[in-house]
Amino acid sequence: MAGAQVSVEAALQTLGALRKQQTSNPSLALLSAQASILLGQITAKRGDEDAARTAWALARDTVTPVVNAGDDPNALATAASASLLLDEDDTARPLLAKLEAMGYQTPDFGALVAAKHVAYTVDAEAVRRIATANQAPVTSKMNP
Repeated sequence: MAGAQVSVEAALQTLGALRKQQTSNPSLALLSAQASILLGQITAKRGDEDAARTAWALARDTVTPVVNAGDDPNALATAASASLLLDEDDTARPLLAKLEAMGYQTPDFGALVAAKHVAYTVDAEAVRRIATANQAPVTSKMNP
């Protein structure tokens, strides 16, 4: 577990340096937030709840501007995850509602929601629309 923590901390340092160079890059902010969630999970498993909460709060704060800029499902899920891990259910609820409507589902997110005993029901119609869209033939404007 210590090796994993060192690796994630190194990744966060690299991402921090990149974010200083590219201050408006939402992808770097999202990756930083996701790494902070992972660091929090590692430190929680090691029994350092204060460090875990600090990492999760950093994740929440880092991804908030990305969430406010649009409806990127990965940013919404990261923000919702951070809020749930911090036991901030009231903050998580509107994010979860958006994700439900989008049909967002991943095994890790589902496991967190289940572990926190939070109601989360994906919109079956949204899932059907996404699946149908993914089956549509891809056409290229360059090669009609």
